[in-house]
Amino acid sequence: MRTKKGFCLAGTGLALGLAALFGAFYGGPAVLKKLVVENVVLSDDSEALERWKVTPQPLNYYTYIFHVENPAEVAKGARPVLKEKGPYVYDLFRERVDVQFHPEDDTVSYYDKTIYRFNQEKSGCHSEDDVVTILNAPVLGTGLMLQRIMEMALPLFNDALPYIFPNASTAFITAKVREVLFEGVLVNCSYPFTHFPVGPVCSGMRTRAPVTFRKDGKNYYFSMFNHLNGTDTAHRVRVNRGQRNPAALGRIVRFGNSSLHTAWRQNTHCNMINGTDTTIFHPFIRPPEKLPVFVSGSCRSMYVTFEYPMHAHGVRGLHYVADPKMLASGRTYKPNRCFCPPAPQDKEKDKEGAASAPPSVTARPAAPEAAALTTAALTTEALAQAAALTTVAEAPQTAAALTTEAPQTAAALTTEAHAEAAALTTVAEAPQTATLTTEAHAETAAAAEAEQASTAASSSQDDPEQADGRRRRRDVAEDERRDARDASTCLPDGALDMSTCFGSPVILTLPHFYLGAKEFHDYAIGLKPIKSKHETFVDIEPMTGVPLRGGKRVQLNMFLTKIDQVDVLSSVSEGLFPILWVDEGIDLEGPSLEQLQAATRRLTLLQVLPWVLVAGSALMALGGCLVHVHSTGMLQRMAAERRDRGRNPPQGAPGPGGGGHEAEGQGHGPPLGTPGNYGFSLGFGPAVTKALNPKGVLLGVEGGRALKARLAGLHSLRGLQLQGLQGLQGANGVGPWTGGGGDVTVTRTFCSEHPRSPAEHRYA
Repeated sequence: MRTKKGFCLAGTGLALGLAALFGAFYGGPAVLKKLVVENVVLSDDSEALERWKVTPQPLNYYTYIFHVENPAEVAKGARPVLKEKGPYVYDLFRERVDVQFHPEDDTVSYYDKTIYRFNQEKSGCHSEDDVVTILNAPVLGTGLMLQRIMEMALPLFNDALPYIFPNASTAFITAKVREVLFEGVLVNCSYPFTHFPVGPVCSGMRTRAPVTFRKDGKNYYFSMFNHLNGTDTAHRVRVNRGQRNPAALGRIVRFGNSSLHTAWRQNTHCNMINGTDTTIFHPFIRPPEKLPVFVSGSCRSMYVTFEYPMHAHGVRGLHYVADPKMLASGRTYKPNRCFCPPAPQDKEKDKEGAASAPPSVTARPAAPEAAALTTAALTTEALAQAAALTTVAEAPQTAAALTTEAPQTAAALTTEAHAEAAALTTVAEAPQTATLTTEAHAETAAAAEAEQASTAASSSQDDPEQADGRRRRRDVAEDERRDARDASTCLPDGALDMSTCFGSPVILTLPHFYLGAKEFHDYAIGLKPIKSKHETFVDIEPMTGVPLRGGKRVQLNMFLTKIDQVDVLSSVSEGLFPILWVDEGIDLEGPSLEQLQAATRRLTLLQVLPWVLVAGSALMALGGCLVHVHSTGMLQRMAAERRDRGRNPPQGAPGPGGGGHEAEGQGHGPPLGTPGNYGFSLGFGPAVTKALNPKGVLLGVEGGRALKARLAGLHSLRGLQLQGLQGLQGANGVGPWTGGGGDVTVTRTFCSEHPRSPAEHRYA
């Protein structure tokens, strides 16, 4: 009966083990994947979709401002001494509005809506009423852009500065934090059109004001972030829902009605739009997988790379950081070369490429991208207005009216207008000059082609190997020239020129020039880069792809440069000048964290349960085998054999006392009463020798000599009725047995093996 029970138990355990193994390798992962996918993809009316539409908890927007402690000295050529102030923390509420589904390609499109609200509790002792002094980004940005595209307009801009920026007419702005970041610094455009030179400039500004200029009546207010408040209706974003392919969840398909950017060099990988917006990732992430992300505020895609596993809030995660090569200089790292501004020789080619490129994507400036500050485009309109003034000054009636109102102003206007008219005439002649230049270039190109054709014709008569060698050398030389030209506009390590993205000369770096070139650190005083504080990172729960913690950290800078035509910039020191840096991130908490913790516990249980069943079934099968073995008596026999071996060790092995067979006359051996390997037999039967008539015992007799043995304590002789034996000299009461029948022989062997020598153990 027990045998059947053992077989049943072992069979049941084996069957359960096979089932558990199947579940561990096939069934379990399939169920796990199904549960995760159902809870993370953006399916209709799902909880995941609602969380995606409205972020359950606000993001943290930390702002750190570089306060200039020696502005007057910097204006005279000294190095800036900076003091970081902050953080000024804002709650960033994010919502996706006007959501539309596109079932044909499993995508969903939307507009981004963001709201910033100051959080005094998280800001601690820092207040929006703190007064700071920062670089005057509008003045510097406009001056740099004019210097690049229309240098003759700089005097006009210089004269307008005291009117347009009455509170910030120097190279620096001193204002409250709330004014710098959101409320705005006054840009006075209340002057009439006839007020020269500010009138024409403000007129152009009204036609095409930068996004960082908020209009209020006739005036404007410049701020860094106010344009980020509200809905970005200029860029409709389209992302994958992940229903057909969970690995594509959240991947941006189109941004601003285009699948490519046009901010960078045309027909290059730098304009590709890859990855998610960092608020969502695909499930089942396996390191060292790289994760692509698209940062719309920086007009570019990038990668985050796995660094190490981690735990946060009781949830297992993976720590990813921004690829260190993201801001590597294009001078030495060729994949980043297409992010550099186009070389002068390539501008015409870029224009031709733009004509055949996808629809343009205009970036929504992020943080102080803020510096779309610049009124460069506006200044062109201002010059047009100045030209109009010239016409007005030449008209008798209008001139008379102006003279009546303000003779001196009219005279000044006329003089300035004639100067501007002359400048405009030069500009008007520029197209003709450009045409001539183009024709000259065309003639030069034709001559070069003719020369190449001539060379090719002559080379065709040469040895083919020599012609191929010359051609290869020309190709190598051309590649080297192209590489040198492409790299000539690239900045050193750690900096990216964002002028083609923001429309203003803003330079993007990591905070405190982390991973930046030495020359950046040698300019400003007071910076201290720290990896843990200034590195962009994200911690992701790998099964669901939910971000646990993260921080997008960038710093906005501008090159402070001397501009002789602008008084406030004519004597400044020169270098890359930090303005502020921001840390936009999340630290999951509250109900969102609790839901994720519960979900990961359930998923972990599903992963572990099959292996627990495998272990339990293995124990069950082992128990069944033991029951079967016990029921057949195998264990009892094995135990008995072990006991026998313990009582009587094998012949020839020393006993506990170290004894064995000893010849007569030797004075050592095992002590009395010690069991051991003595090698003897006890026989009952007829007389064994003529010398011993009675029935009795023969112990190891050889050559008439008796083998002394001390057997008094031997367990096998206990209870025998023995008499003394003279031949053994009374060996402790061991002697011949005198009772029993005549012809019956009983033999009992007390050792499992024979003595080492056959002569030591004989039977008669």
